[in-house]
Amino acid sequence: MANRILFLIILIGLFATTSLKAQDELSKKLSNVNIKGTNFITYPAYSGSPYFNQQFLIGELDFLNGTKIEGIGLRYSSYRDEIIYYNTDLSTQIVIDKISLKGFSFTDANGVKRVFRRQNYTGFLNGERFFEVLSDGEIALLAYRKVDLGTCDP
Repeated sequence: MANRILFLIILIGLFATTSLKAQDELSKKLSNVNIKGTNFITYPAYSGSPYFNQQFLIGELDFLNGTKIEGIGLRYSSYRDEIIYYNTDLSTQIVIDKISLKGFSFTDANGVKRVFRRQNYTGFLNGERFFEVLSDGEIALLAYRKVDLGTCDP
């Protein structure tokens, strides 16, 4: 009987150690990434789509501090002008704080690289917005992608 109890205690200790190690590795990964944001709350039912790209596409984030993160799933909401990434470790969608980003890019389903950069806008509804870079050089051509949606009646 004492051998069984000792065996169970050792087994439980092994599982606890393995679980703590996995959590430690996850937090090390997330602390190295430095992505700050909030949990994504799904939009109400609309006619149309609030997203520039319907699916998460592999892309790159460019932060103000010079850090670049490549190979993460991104989706741009042109309805709320926010970038959402899929955190595979937590199995959740995160809305990235716009103020921490310089820009982002992803390759769409047609193989075209889409580059967006954050820029202050001083026209109607002042503030920081993401603009798609259509042409960059001495003179840049930027496009602001905005979607207006109507709610669906139940």
